[in-house]
Amino acid sequence: MNQYIYGERIGREDFINVSLLDKTGNIIWNKKQNKDLIGLDFFIYQDLIYSYRGDSNGIFKIIFDLDGNLISKQSIINVPDYFIYKQENNIYAIRKTYRGNNLNLQIEVIEFSLEGEKKRSLTFETDRVKGNDININIKNNTFYFFGRDSCNSIFSSCANIFCDVYNSSGKKINTLNFGTFGNNNFYDRLILNNGNIVISMSNFNKTDFDFRLYSPKGNLIKSKSLNFNSVKMNLFKNNTIGIVGGNNKAFSNNEKQSQFLIIDQYLEKIYEKKIGSFDNGETFNLFQEFDNFYYLIGNTDGTNGDFDIPNNTGGTDTFYIKLKK
Repeated sequence: MNQYIYGERIGREDFINVSLLDKTGNIIWNKKQNKDLIGLDFFIYQDLIYSYRGDSNGIFKIIFDLDGNLISKQSIINVPDYFIYKQENNIYAIRKTYRGNNLNLQIEVIEFSLEGEKKRSLTFETDRVKGNDININIKNNTFYFFGRDSCNSIFSSCANIFCDVYNSSGKKINTLNFGTFGNNNFYDRLILNNGNIVISMSNFNKTDFDFRLYSPKGNLIKSKSLNFNSVKMNLFKNNTIGIVGGNNKAFSNNEKQSQFLIIDQYLEKIYEKKIGSFDNGETFNLFQEFDNFYYLIGNTDGTNGDFDIPNNTGGTDTFYIKLKK
């Protein structure tokens, strides 16, 4: 990968900041684009910048040159309310609808090539309902529908986390149950290359996060607690896992508010670094592994710590952090 493209909308601004980075993480250019013109996911393919957008008017393909100039905007599907998801060499348009008296969830998926050519359509009829808050992962041509059933315990509100697994023909092949976690508002999930599943969620004492490793059949392999108060995970090379989030001991230890952690596929710690500011937490929107470094991008109101720099004028800003391996 010689170049990387990233776009981010800050707050309710009427534009999106789009940046092109070189292979060493330096910013080549930064431009503002109309928020109604493009989606938030970008990628470079055959020396062009692509962005797909789903909204109330349908699905659109937008193409820019490598200088950030608009080449074309094309409607490819005239059906509203699709969410766009890029996974490896495919673009997936995903839409949730509810049917019948019980409002059971129906998930429609359209698969496109990176150039926007339609490959196939799938419809998944489920017995889940709106309150299950389904999130979708796609890995190795398998569809994972993660969700939760809210519950109450003597400690607090909680959630029973499950995953319905479907094959590439739209047939349900398994339902996995991951047990009960604490605060039912926060969890993340990741499918490893070997099919194992990592679930992270706040535990009952709400002072850190549980990370649980499951087999493809839903059997618990290992569990570990880490000092986070919010979590976002990403799969790196060799089944290693990058984690960013809030530092749960920032105030008690006078540390920076955020942290970046890498664990192996068995949940063992490989690398850890406290990052960000001392006075304000950060929101991480993307973090990426390159050959010789890691790149973290997000928003902050911080003015000290890593953000004690001359061009920081306060307010909410987009930040880029490059960490050497």
